[in-house]
Amino acid sequence: MGAGVPRERVIAIGGPLSAEDAKELSPRLPEEAVRGVEARLQSFWRELERKVRGIRTVLLILEKSGRVDELIAKRASVISEKFGVNVKIAYLSNLEDPCVDALSRFFKGE
Repeated sequence: MGAGVPRERVIAIGGPLSAEDAKELSPRLPEEAVRGVEARLQSFWRELERKVRGIRTVLLILEKSGRVDELIAKRASVISEKFGVNVKIAYLSNLEDPCVDALSRFFKGE
């Protein structure tokens, strides 16, 4: 988010897109923690729904070798089906990746 992309255009999930994926990552996840994940996901989906109104494409910026990011990429079609948007995925090696600078310039209109 701190890369110059307008905050109103960004949603950071910070975890998988489903409780099932959270359990896959941590098979011994306590039920109380699963409920917390589900609450966070409900909030995420509401915010995403609000932010995708009137747009055609959602860009997922994911870390190349991140396990959570792999699971998010597998669920990209859920976003597309649920909101009727195209979903594109950009894999970055890290936040120092030159693509981050290009995104910043894009949103600034350069």
